[in-house]
Amino acid sequence: MRRHLPFLTPALLFVTVIAAQPPDANPDSPAIARLERNVFAGQTAAVQEFWSTIESQGSPLIENIPGDSQTVLATFVWKDSGDTKSVILNARIDSADPLSDHRSRLQQLAGTNVWYLSHRFPADAEFLYQLMVNLPPSNSGSPAAAMQRSLRPDPLNLSPYPAKSDPLFDPVQPWRNGSVARMPAAPDNPWLARQPTVPTGELHEAAIKSSVLTMANPRTVWVYTPTGPPLRNQNLLIVFDGGTTYQYRIPTATILDNLYAAGKIDQTVAVFVDNGGEARALEMTFSDPFVKFLTDELLPWVQEKYALKTDAAHTVLCGDSLGGLISAYAALRRPDVFGKVIAQSGSFQFKNLNDVDRQPEWLVRQFAKAPESSVFFHFDVGQMEDRPEGNDGTTLLDANRHLRDLLKARGYAVHYVEVYSDHDPVHWRRTLPEALTVTLGH
Repeated sequence: MRRHLPFLTPALLFVTVIAAQPPDANPDSPAIARLERNVFAGQTAAVQEFWSTIESQGSPLIENIPGDSQTVLATFVWKDSGDTKSVILNARIDSADPLSDHRSRLQQLAGTNVWYLSHRFPADAEFLYQLMVNLPPSNSGSPAAAMQRSLRPDPLNLSPYPAKSDPLFDPVQPWRNGSVARMPAAPDNPWLARQPTVPTGELHEAAIKSSVLTMANPRTVWVYTPTGPPLRNQNLLIVFDGGTTYQYRIPTATILDNLYAAGKIDQTVAVFVDNGGEARALEMTFSDPFVKFLTDELLPWVQEKYALKTDAAHTVLCGDSLGGLISAYAALRRPDVFGKVIAQSGSFQFKNLNDVDRQPEWLVRQFAKAPESSVFFHFDVGQMEDRPEGNDGTTLLDANRHLRDLLKARGYAVHYVEVYSDHDPVHWRRTLPEALTVTLGH
């Protein structure tokens, strides 16, 4: 997966080619500019020395900006094996569309096998990215299939995601895997790793037969129970997309173990709900039947099965994207049952096509006119989530800010976090420990 591609062109060719064309790229990166000067000066070992540095330090190359402690320069690189025609950075940098925006395209340093692209980032940025190599022409069949064939993780990045040992790592379809760009001031996250001294809770799979769900019935759930004898007033955490995102992409059970052992949260039972396949879009966009499943079937089942007594103040809904949307919607409909919400990159920009009001940010307007309640909200959103993608120009980032402002103006308790990241699990695993602390803590 992370193999280093051989450079097939003889190094001597660099001197011959570059002697006729002086440097003109004017790269932002001091390291690239220095490499360009050295190659032009005939230092044939300069390119190999550059790659040796990258291979030991990892990609992207991070450089400080003089006089600016808040920003760093990150340079993404690709090592050409001799057949590279184009390289595109698949990440939403400054709202750029990777397929159409020149700001996403790496350029080749003349006469070398070095392709590069530099961007400035906040020093604490962290996000998922891929490289798109030799993207076929748009007329070469399905655009989505062509894009998938060209996508791959960065072979020089030292932080693949998922890791090769992860169940979600796909060795057959590389486009499913990515790499993490982590700037030097991104905070450490000790809650993600299993600690040998921390007791682990148990996870049990079950199936719930539903009278209201029309798809994926019976519904698969996984129930996490913490260590130790059950205490009074346990929390109940209901997590959507529990079959993939919050079990594998984000080690939620491990985070719960670590937070509980550190005294950051109270004892918590967690139910991971599977929302895969076609059921996801149907159930998570303002679905009253799904809310009824939660209140009338899932909640009574887990209370009886695990002798759990909870009230709204100890019942938390959690999800990302559409999972965040349905979490907030369920709390709007049943604040007497669900007293706390964790919405990670909640898709609050969406319209409700089943309502006469079919404008973007439908949920924001519903909260504006709903009776007040005591529901507590945690929102986190990435500053890179600022592209419209339909919704009449409304962005996910703006919709989260609008809902935050509306709820605060109406007197709701809101905990709001923005990070320089994108709509991906690298973002959500970074912010989830804080979200769980503020909703499940004392």
